[in-house]
Amino acid sequence: MGVDAVVRAMVEAEVAAAKRWCSGEVTDARESLCTLRREMGRREGEAHELKASGLERSAQILLLMLAEQYGLKALRRKGQRHDTVVLAGPETFLEEVLWPMYGRQIDALFAGYDRWLNGVLSKALPQ
Repeated sequence: MGVDAVVRAMVEAEVAAAKRWCSGEVTDARESLCTLRREMGRREGEAHELKASGLERSAQILLLMLAEQYGLKALRRKGQRHDTVVLAGPETFLEEVLWPMYGRQIDALFAGYDRWLNGVLSKALPQ
């Protein structure tokens, strides 16, 4: 899976989430999801926490970038493990919108990474 295929898969995950959760025609998935997140925040509040532990560095980066993109708060607790990310925001958005979308995106990212790594290793360490 090349770079373009990974990007395409990640965008498709975002579009699928927007089509599932946003009413009306979705012309800009990211903006539609940002609007949805704000609406859910007004209805549900921002106190729910999503905790993800045991994440590899690239998975942490993706989750934190998504949090920033959608206006979610990343929390850091004293004594928190370095492989843990905690986000605060509306429960429905975190658990039912962001987390499944993140799962699809991280799967695409790791599939691309695995293919790239196998290519590099097969050239660097031929049998």
